[in-house]
Amino acid sequence: MDKANTIQAIHAWEVVVPARPGAVDSESLGPSMDGVPWHHLPIVLMEFVFADGVRGLGEVSREITLKQVQDDMQKLIGCTFAGLSPAQQPEAWHPKPNWGLDALMPLPAYVSSSALGGALETALLDAAGRRLSCRVVDLLGGPVRSVVPVDYWCSRQTPQDLAVTIEKALARGFHGIKMKSRLGDPVLEQIETIRRVAGDQFSITIDPMFQWLTPSHVWPILNQLVDTHANVKIEDPFPQDEPALWRRVRETFGLPLIWHARDAISFKRGLQECVCDGFNASGGLSWGFLQQAHALEAIGVPCWHGSGIELGVAQAMRLHAAAAAPACVWPSDLVGPIVREHHLTDWDWPYRDGALPLPVRSGLGVDLDREQLQRYAKNSITISA
Repeated sequence: MDKANTIQAIHAWEVVVPARPGAVDSESLGPSMDGVPWHHLPIVLMEFVFADGVRGLGEVSREITLKQVQDDMQKLIGCTFAGLSPAQQPEAWHPKPNWGLDALMPLPAYVSSSALGGALETALLDAAGRRLSCRVVDLLGGPVRSVVPVDYWCSRQTPQDLAVTIEKALARGFHGIKMKSRLGDPVLEQIETIRRVAGDQFSITIDPMFQWLTPSHVWPILNQLVDTHANVKIEDPFPQDEPALWRRVRETFGLPLIWHARDAISFKRGLQECVCDGFNASGGLSWGFLQQAHALEAIGVPCWHGSGIELGVAQAMRLHAAAAAPACVWPSDLVGPIVREHHLTDWDWPYRDGALPLPVRSGLGVDLDREQLQRYAKNSITISA
C-alpha cells in the first residue's frame, strides 16, 4: 500500500464563531430552539498531515468538543488509506450497514460511528485533489454546473427586522431567502414585508422545523398562503412520522412541501410516503448527500444541499458536492460565510447573483486563515506519530 497516504500528524483547533448581528432571531420572538444557541456551540477544525507532506482539511460537526474526539484522533495516526478504502480504518469505527440495498454496497472509509467521519471524508478528498492537481468536484464525478445557486438566510425575525435583512440580501444580489418559523410567528406579515421590499419574484422558503405541529394550528395561515403562494415553499412543517398531515395539506392547498432528509432512514421514508415536492438532501457532506441526490435524479425530483451553517471547510465540501449533483437545482444552504462573523478560510466566498462559483485551486480550493483561526480558537492540540 502506498505509504504516502499514511497520516503522520493531525492539528486540531476548537473554535467558536458567533453569528453576525441581525442574522439570527429577533429578541422579541425568542430563540428558535431551546438550549445553547447553535452559533455559540464549538466546532473543531482539523489539518491532517500525510507522509508525503500533503495536507488535507476537515471539519467536525458542531457541538463536538476537542476533548471528545482526541482519542479517535490518536487512533488515526499511522493509518494508511488507499484512496478512500476503509482497509486501514480503526476496527472500532466499522459501522453496521443499513438493511436493504445499502447492505450490499461497500462502505467508504469515512462512513463510521466516529464523530471524525465527516472530517476524515473531507480531508481525504482534499488531500487527493491536492496530489492530483484537481478539484474535489472532479473526484466526485465532475461538475454539472460551475456555479451553485444559494439563497440568503435568517432565523425567526419580526417584520421590521426582516425588512432590513431583505435589503441586505438584495444588495448582495440574492433572489430568495430561507427563514425559520415557529407556531405563533407573524408569518403572513413576514411574507407581506418580503413582497413589499423585494417583489413577487423573490422566492421564500419557510422552515418551521416540524414546529407547526398540525394543520389545524396553522389552517388560517395556510388558507391565506394558498392565494399568494407563488415562490413560497415550506420545509418540514409537521413531524415526519405524521405523513398524513403532510398529505392533507399538500392535497388541500397545493403548497410545495420539502422533506429534510437528515439521514438514510428519513430519506427512505420521504421517498416512500410521496408527500413532498422535493428534498433538502443531507445525510453527509459528500457521500451521503450524493447518494440521495443521485436517487432523486433517477426519479426526476429536485433537491438542494442542506447545511448546518458550518465554517468554510465544511461549506466548501458541500459546495463541491452540490456542483456534482444534477438533481441539486434549488438554492442550497451554503450561507455560513454570510451568517457567521468569519468562515476561517482564505477564500473570499464571492457570492454573485444568488450563486457561488467553484474555487479554482486544487482540492477543496480553500486553506485555513491562520490569523482568524487564532482569534477564535478556544483550544488546540497536535497529535503525531
